[in-house]
Amino acid sequence: MTTPAGLPTIDAPEPIKRGFTLKEACFYLGLSEWVLRDEMRNNRIAARRRGTTILFDRDELDRYFDDLPERV
Repeated sequence: MTTPAGLPTIDAPEPIKRGFTLKEACFYLGLSEWVLRDEMRNNRIAARRRGTTILFDRDELDRYFDDLPERV
């Protein structure tokens, strides 16, 4: 397959997203914004700020989820 300029295309995978906004992190974890903000206030999950935007690292979200107790 080629581009309109005749150059070959590269089938590269999409980059894996690393930073999640508060709403994206809530969707990723299946939690409400209220619960996630409460977890931040109680230092159970780490977040960063860029201006007014709260950002969560994917690894931190995965660590938080893995550390939750297993209850059925």
